Amino acid sequence: MSNAKARETFEDERVRRLDPHVANRAAGDLGKATPEVTETADHGREQTDADRPAAAENTAPRVGLAGMAQPVVLGGLAGAVFAVATVFAMTELRPSLDPRVPGLAQQVAGFQQEVYALETAVRGTEVDVVRALEADGVLADRVAAQTETIGAAMAEIAEARALLKMEMGPGSVVFGVSAVQLAAAVAEGRPFEAEWVNLYALTEGHDRLRGELSRLMPFAATGAPTAPELRQRLQAIAAAQGTPVINPDSYVSYGLNILQSGLGIPIGTTAEAQVVSSILTAADRRLAMGDFEGTLASMDTLPEENIAPFREWLVDLKRAATALEVSRGFQDVSNQALKP
Repeated sequence: MSNAKARETFEDERVRRLDPHVANRAAGDLGKATPEVTETADHGREQTDADRPAAAENTAPRVGLAGMAQPVVLGGLAGAVFAVATVFAMTELRPSLDPRVPGLAQQVAGFQQEVYALETAVRGTEVDVVRALEADGVLADRVAAQTETIGAAMAEIAEARALLKMEMGPGSVVFGVSAVQLAAAVAEGRPFEAEWVNLYALTEGHDRLRGELSRLMPFAATGAPTAPELRQRLQAIAAAQGTPVINPDSYVSYGLNILQSGLGIPIGTTAEAQVVSSILTAADRRLAMGDFEGTLASMDTLPEENIAPFREWLVDLKRAATALEVSRGFQDVSNQALKP
């Protein structure tokens, strides 16, 4: 009985929820019902009351299913209401979006792409750096090995140079031979350029000896004249000037010289010419003995007006004197160094 009443109540409530016009129309139709309909309804109600126990038995399972479905329906409705409320809150209560945000989002996306590109480049650079460091390590090992090899080679070179210095320096036999060769070239009046080069190479580290060699450099390629050559040229120039050199081997020349110089009798000449001739004769005598310095000393006493014809000859005389002095000096150095 309670189930039937609940069902009627549910039906009435559903009708009331319908459109008001439909509800009013339904109510008017019910008010206008004919007695036959009323009787039929009453008859049906009596029949329903008579059949109610059987109907109650048939509807019992349906009422149980409706009771079980009701919580599900209410839960679905509640979920729908919550979803509508959430959407409303998000659309109505959320603050409006700043119009600058999309542009900033694009810029940020671009920055991210650039960062990714830079990160890729940095990773590639890191790989290159690692490879370069590995190659640098290998190169450093090679350089170290080469440095060690070069150091050993330099030590060997230094040792060889020390031995070479001992064997080729001023105290060596090679130096002595070169000094003798220079003296021979000077004595013979030959060019001594090769001998000069040899001695220059053997005097490394000896500034004084190289300074002496520098005195020979201007005429090393031509050489210096010998004493006999200088005597011959002196006598020729003196004779051309009318102040001949007195020949000691000629009795005539020697006798005239005694009369002119000893007795003061100018036979075929003047007093000034006799003085010049005496000076040139003294120079010739010194050249005959190989005394170049004495010859220069004699020529220094020659009057200035008589010196002009002998200027070129004096240049050669000074070269010969220099060459002889330097060559003898190198021979002395070699002899001193070779002494035990």
